[in-house]
Amino acid sequence: MSLSRFSHNKRGRKSYHELYPEIITELKDLLNTHSGSAQDRRRDDAVRFNGLSIVDCNKHIKKRLLKKYSKISKMSNATVRRYFLPPKYNIKSSKFYKSRILAKIPQKRNSKSIKEHDDFHFTCAQVNYVEELSSLYSDEILALSCDNKAKIPLGAPAVSRYVRSRKFHLVENQPNLPDHDFPKYGIRINPCAYVMLSNERKRSSSIDSYRSYELKIEKRSRSCDARLFPDINEDFILTSDKRNFEHVKWSRTGQLFIRPFGSGNTHTTKATSEVHINNLHQIITEKNMLIKKNVITIISDNGPDWSTDCMANIYNLGKLWEELKLDALICVSYAPGHSRFNPIERMFSRLTDLLQGVIIDLDPSFKDESQQMDMALIDLSKYWNNKSYCNYKIDCRPMFSVNGNIFDGHEKLKNLLMNKSQAQIQQNSNIEFCLKFYLRHCVRSTYYTSFIKCDDKYCIHCSRYPIRASKTLSLLRAGGGYIPWPTMTYSNKYYDTFLQRACSILCGEKNRYPDEHLLSGSKIKCQKCTLPYVFLSKADEERHNAWIHGTQSKRKRSSTQVNKTIKLKKRSLSPEY
Repeated sequence: MSLSRFSHNKRGRKSYHELYPEIITELKDLLNTHSGSAQDRRRDDAVRFNGLSIVDCNKHIKKRLLKKYSKISKMSNATVRRYFLPPKYNIKSSKFYKSRILAKIPQKRNSKSIKEHDDFHFTCAQVNYVEELSSLYSDEILALSCDNKAKIPLGAPAVSRYVRSRKFHLVENQPNLPDHDFPKYGIRINPCAYVMLSNERKRSSSIDSYRSYELKIEKRSRSCDARLFPDINEDFILTSDKRNFEHVKWSRTGQLFIRPFGSGNTHTTKATSEVHINNLHQIITEKNMLIKKNVITIISDNGPDWSTDCMANIYNLGKLWEELKLDALICVSYAPGHSRFNPIERMFSRLTDLLQGVIIDLDPSFKDESQQMDMALIDLSKYWNNKSYCNYKIDCRPMFSVNGNIFDGHEKLKNLLMNKSQAQIQQNSNIEFCLKFYLRHCVRSTYYTSFIKCDDKYCIHCSRYPIRASKTLSLLRAGGGYIPWPTMTYSNKYYDTFLQRACSILCGEKNRYPDEHLLSGSKIKCQKCTLPYVFLSKADEERHNAWIHGTQSKRKRSSTQVNKTIKLKKRSLSPEY
């Protein structure tokens, strides 16, 4: 049956854009010139706009086309607005929008990097490898994400007064912030935050434990399908990328733990690796997180308090690995300038929202400044503690001034380990012994640091505490003591997936040496250490050789010193006198 009898012409007058198609063209050219990221296209304009309103667009159309089309003088602002995208697609009024021009009022974004780092792609692949490993063996690995939130000023709004509040208040009790921000000089609250990523899988109660797989592939496959891990589809959730390669899905949220402390005028109370290690040790032991797990992975921002360029940070991480009797401790980070991809960063918006319109100040009823700071920490904890984020309760506990001893010792240890004097090293033989023990089990590169138990029967620590995370350790030892290293594909556009690299290593392929093909430049490695250890600078190499291998590079004499010795030889008396 023909459908022509049911078709009918559109009734009523035609739209402006149907009568005058130049309207759409003029609007596109106008927005293309005056959009936010069009700086290079508007160098010669006398008048510039950072975006345009509907009134500006309507005026421009009438100014350019009114002489040619006199009827557009009656065109309203609502008509021009409906040529753009609707504000929301799930409302009834969205059907009236023509969507002829792909333009709308954008949301606020601040995810643009100053400059993309050369190693950004590599670090993304490396973090994904570590977290996919954590999700694959979630019964053995505890995954953590750590960072510090922005410091909170005292005596001023905790959140900028320019940020609009989205919460309801009684009319007579609405928040009223001061017109100027005058925080207490040098006194702030520094919140240290830690997230336990929830990679647990919901399984039937009839199954007691996770089933370990056995890889039975004789030949390496470049594809990433079910043949790589036969049991993975039954126990784990997989996701596919745009190349249809499978990845292990890992969680980016979990329970948030906050440990704020007061940062005064002195530089002794600041976030250091020692503070983080003490907080993590207290959280892990109190929550009994290592009853069934014995491996920890940490994602950090590689800042001064986490960077492994500082030997004191390596010492503190090794101390955590030893005290918790872990089978392995793995720390990774993103490239500099890209720490926003750390999963904990997205949780800070929730903490900021809870402090909207709040002013935290010191209580003058207490004479001692430390007591005033403690009361300010208690006030802050009341806004955060037991609040929820993604169905997880936030655990916020302040670090009071009576626990100030946790800030002592880090600067002294840092300055000591930066010293290359053999006399200082011999005076601190205990630290030298511990550092040698930690680095004997350490793999260190630019963005990756791990500590793993060895298989030496004469090692007292590793032989005393047997391995519990057998599946994780078998994969790490097959790769030379560290994770499968990201390898670029033949097209040099993508990295192999974690499942591909893990399968290749378990099939006998040699793992790539850390930082071997880093785009920012290859690094010098230690030839004497058993596990891979990459030097990040010349000074780092000298300190490592002085503390670990007991050698110092011989200093070359300058030309002036040589000339002085020559002159002395000329002036010396002969044996006859």
